[in-house]
Amino acid sequence: MVEKCREDFSLERFKSAYQYYSRDLILATEDALRAFIVFFMVTKKASSFGKALVVGSLKYVLYDILNESKAILSPSVYQEMIDNLSKAPPYMELYAFMKHFKKWPDQVLTLMEWESEGTRAAFIRYMIKRYSEKDAELCLNETDKWITKFTDTQI
Repeated sequence: MVEKCREDFSLERFKSAYQYYSRDLILATEDALRAFIVFFMVTKKASSFGKALVVGSLKYVLYDILNESKAILSPSVYQEMIDNLSKAPPYMELYAFMKHFKKWPDQVLTLMEWESEGTRAAFIRYMIKRYSEKDAELCLNETDKWITKFTDTQI
C-alpha cells in the first residue's frame, strides 16, 4: 500500500487504498453469484430450492455445493445452470484457481493479488490447462470487467 500511495501519501489515502486492494474477490463474486442462483431458480419455478442453496452456502462452500449439484439435478437443468453461469460473476473460475494455488486457511484472492502480473499469468496458465487459450483470455477479461463494474471505491 505504501508503494501505491508513495506519490501522494496521506493516512486517509493509505486507508482508502488498503480497503480497496484488500477486497477478497472470492467473497465478492460469491455474494453476487448467490443472487444469480436465486434468480436462476426462480426462472425454473424453484425459488425455495434456490434460497436453500444460498442459505446453505453461508455455512458450506458454494463451489462444492454447485459441483455436487450435478448428482442431484436433472442433467438438462444442471447443464442449463452451468451454461448460465457464463452470465454470472466469475466465482467458480476464481475459486477453483484460488483453491489450486493456496492452502487453507489462506483461501482469499485479494484485488491487490489479482492486479499482480504474476497472479494474472498463473491464472491464464491455470485456465488454459482446463479450457482453451481463448476461453482463458475471455475469462480474464470478464473478470476484469466484473471488478471494474463492482468496485465502487476508487483510490
